[in-house]
Amino acid sequence: MKKAPLYILLLLLFCSSCSKKMYYAYEDEHSYCTIEATPKQKLWWMFGRRFDQVIYRAGSKEHYDTTEVSNKYLSWEDRYSKKKDNMYIYIKNSNYNIEKKVYIDISFDFFYIQRNYVYRYDFCLPSHDNSANYATYTNAKDSLIVDYIRYDLDTQYCFSHQGIDWFPPYFVRVKKIDYAKFNVPEVKYKYLKNPEHRNAPFYDDKWEDEQKKKEKKEEKRKERETKRRRKQE
Repeated sequence: MKKAPLYILLLLLFCSSCSKKMYYAYEDEHSYCTIEATPKQKLWWMFGRRFDQVIYRAGSKEHYDTTEVSNKYLSWEDRYSKKKDNMYIYIKNSNYNIEKKVYIDISFDFFYIQRNYVYRYDFCLPSHDNSANYATYTNAKDSLIVDYIRYDLDTQYCFSHQGIDWFPPYFVRVKKIDYAKFNVPEVKYKYLKNPEHRNAPFYDDKWEDEQKKKEKKEEKRKERETKRRRKQE
């Protein structure tokens, strides 16, 4: 019997150490916030480190999206002077061991979708922040219980820029994330899963032009419908 090649054995070890993703959710009348935690302890015993992945997805009418909705175009100054104008927040960072602690720290990717700004992703890096965790949760298997939320979030670059000063007090283990509960009908669900997806609505003239064409097409459809109803009357 032939022995399996070394790379196959390594691959088996690599995959056998992988665990399934874990999903957690916090929900109240105004908010739906989730954490997707993916263990990545592959061959960590060889390299001395393990970096699990944590993705925080959130929408909250009370904490993240409280500005008055306006249908008119906002100037650059008005848009960036308004805080808490976020329809959706996506934060991805690495953790050492999510079986014990889940935290959001300085080494993260921060994406957000603002209201009144063509519903596309913007990106922020915490380049001006001091090194520290922003929020830490203890993993209790079926839930995540908050240990610490940074008291001075309003002074940290990305958070102060967006008016974000809140994280949920706990999360409960769920089978999957219900993207429909984020209540962002203007953005397709697949964009919410991964803002780095090749079809994600980042700002560019082509994407904005397509949105304008869709709006004009919808306006014409409504005009035709109105004329048809008037004729019937």
